[in-house]
Amino acid sequence: MTWMLPEQLAAMNELQAACNSLGVDVVIIGAAAYRAWFDDPGRYTEDVDVAVAIDMEEFTVLTEALTALEWRQEARREHRWHTPASARIDLLPAGRKLRTAGRIEWPRSGMVMNLVGFEHVFAQAVTREVSPGTALRVVPVPVLTLLKIASFLDSPYDRQKDAQDILSILARYEIEGDRRFGAEVYDAGVDYDRAGAFLLGEDLAMLCTGAEVELMMKFLSGVQDDTTALSTAFARATGRPGSEESREAHRPILATFAAAFSRLTERRRALDRIAKEAFESGLYDRTGIPEGGEDA
Repeated sequence: MTWMLPEQLAAMNELQAACNSLGVDVVIIGAAAYRAWFDDPGRYTEDVDVAVAIDMEEFTVLTEALTALEWRQEARREHRWHTPASARIDLLPAGRKLRTAGRIEWPRSGMVMNLVGFEHVFAQAVTREVSPGTALRVVPVPVLTLLKIASFLDSPYDRQKDAQDILSILARYEIEGDRRFGAEVYDAGVDYDRAGAFLLGEDLAMLCTGAEVELMMKFLSGVQDDTTALSTAFARATGRPGSEESREAHRPILATFAAAFSRLTERRRALDRIAKEAFESGLYDRTGIPEGGEDA
């Protein structure tokens, strides 16, 4: 499956070379990453979203390198670049300082972008083949889902494609392989059609910490409450306008996703409380074990 247009692939090769010369990591996110994992010809994207492990102080060096390649940066949307071959690349600097801050504020436009979840982008990225002999680093599906949820929450009525992608991922997750037939799914009493949502909920619960957990809870409670604007926006994006059938059809898969995430998240919190109490009582030395109760 080829999931990039030729001009997009050429642009990514140029960007990768420029970043390699600077020692900077590059990872594909957004709709292009969705296409990397799921064969969905109807999900066409004109742009490629790319996270670059660089802070704003060093970003100028990269922009100079791209300008030398005759890439053109938009004035009002500073993250957007156009190549001579008409590829459109959205660059998000996400160096350590920016990830710690959890946001980008672009210097000219003042536009702010959320970076919640981006700590996982570089740590969890994997290599996917784009075409024979060419591979690029892409976020894995759980991280992609977290980023899409964060994006949808930022602007629910403007990010309808994110809502559609989230629902598609819930339906398709782990559709290949054996995980849907595993003991964890069987023991939970989850049927095959909802198994992907169940497994993704558990995988995200193991991934998320701190603000990411709160973001997930906000999304899950909002989309399941028919009285909220978030639920209305999600239903409109993922179904026929004015139709209650779509909302009802999506309810079981969303409920399964929410239950799996909430159950495992609460279990992790309980284990943390037990470990904290044991440490405070002097039962063992917890030095070197981070939040979440797992070894680094």
